[in-house]
Amino acid sequence: MGTAKANLLKPSNPWRWHPEIIKWTVALHAKLPAAYNPIRHSVFLSLPSVLTINKYVHLSKAEAGFIPSIVQRVVNGISAPPGEQRENVTFVLDEMKMKN
Repeated sequence: MGTAKANLLKPSNPWRWHPEIIKWTVALHAKLPAAYNPIRHSVFLSLPSVLTINKYVHLSKAEAGFIPSIVQRVVNGISAPPGEQRENVTFVLDEMKMKN
């Protein structure tokens, strides 16, 4: 009975989302923002809230050029201890043309 009581005292949102789910939902919300909430509130899928997605999307400020904090985060992700699996990292470049 102690476990049932402990479960009742836990926070109402104990979810920890898998990184692949976060990546997928960020892409889904970027493509179909108007359809995301109806999908999220359906009983078919359990998806993170838009606030949770925004925390991942706005993790760092966008600036021109190489941002040292992001480069350091990528280097830390690549520099895995020997024997650990390394992840592939992809750089995405965004271009913008400005008219005078």
